[in-house]
Amino acid sequence: MKKVFLHIFFLFTVVLTLQASEKKIEVHGYISRGYLNSSKYNYLADNSINGTTQFGENALNFNTQAHPKLHLGFQILAKKLGSTGKYKPSLDWAFADYQINKYISLKAGQFFSPWGLHNEGRDIDFLRNTIIPIEVIYSEDTRDISLMKGLEIHGDFNIGKNNNIEYRLARGNVNFDLNSRFSLEIKDSLSKIYSKAILDKFGQVISNPINDISINIKGMNTYGIVWNTWIQGLKLSFTNFEPDINIYSQVKKLGPQYVFYDFAKDFEIKSLEYIKNRWSYTYERLTYAVNAYTTIGKLNLSDGVAQYHQITYRLNDKYEFGLVNSKSINKLKLNQNRIDDSITDIAFTIRADLNENWVLKTEFHSFQGTDTLRTTINPGLNTTNLNDNWHMFAAKITYSF
Repeated sequence: MKKVFLHIFFLFTVVLTLQASEKKIEVHGYISRGYLNSSKYNYLADNSINGTTQFGENALNFNTQAHPKLHLGFQILAKKLGSTGKYKPSLDWAFADYQINKYISLKAGQFFSPWGLHNEGRDIDFLRNTIIPIEVIYSEDTRDISLMKGLEIHGDFNIGKNNNIEYRLARGNVNFDLNSRFSLEIKDSLSKIYSKAILDKFGQVISNPINDISINIKGMNTYGIVWNTWIQGLKLSFTNFEPDINIYSQVKKLGPQYVFYDFAKDFEIKSLEYIKNRWSYTYERLTYAVNAYTTIGKLNLSDGVAQYHQITYRLNDKYEFGLVNSKSINKLKLNQNRIDDSITDIAFTIRADLNENWVLKTEFHSFQGTDTLRTTINPGLNTTNLNDNWHMFAAKITYSF
């Protein structure tokens, strides 16, 4: 926490110095609050099955063109999603971006990694129709991985008159918030593995054997390409990264333990987006595979495929409607009579731009399956209740400035 405040103090010092030198500083932010109510399972947040308002974000970001070739920016974020977050402010992203020449720029700091078409804009409600980015690709649980610390080379260039290529090449590290849902899920999964190992070896039952844990990704390489085609409104994208995860823990009876989450298949996302007049269509497909290597042995965790189709229609300046069909499959669990081998979500969305600052969104989701549900907020999840249908209503209001 001390490092966070030092970073914030340093960045504020930079901002004040630039302000004193009459450089223009843009200040933006937003406040959002939401409501989730699911019929059968807790989705995203604890207690959504009973209806919860424990869902929201507060953000403040600063940007300045410190020099014709140098852009500086950072954001402070406080969020809550169920029992995680608690609106505790932290440095979300912060970077310096220097344009070397017409085709190449260098970015350094903490920034959103190449991840589909919409990772960089995932915080900005005004850029999308849905309440949150579509879960099967841009899961809120994996937001930790979507931010990296390091260096990125990026830019764009034209091919002929009507084709443009945008590119990003990045290398860096990821440090995890141990209170995030993703980290808690990893800890819960390992606790069950170690509890069984202790029982087998010592004949003792210890339900929470982990005393201490650290989770990180070192030396991650990632890249992305966007092709803005000669067909007006049509773009294609491909992103790739391999977020191998290192986990160190102190375990009762077993001592120090190291676990390596190996992405046997890189995260690869293929995307297509076409916008024409008031209509838009987006398709994205993610593939990956994860194995865990522990002192106890190798575990095959997931061989995943996820994709979605989204259609939106802008009725007028105020209203926009959307339809999303998304699905995630864990191929390792197929043909095992399990409800958690996949999840299908058909969602109908309504966005209302109340004015230039306020946006209200509502959604209705119809689900089948439980593949992406977190066991930490759904303890004792029954995996054999096949063809299980359930639904969720969500609403969110955002004020941006």
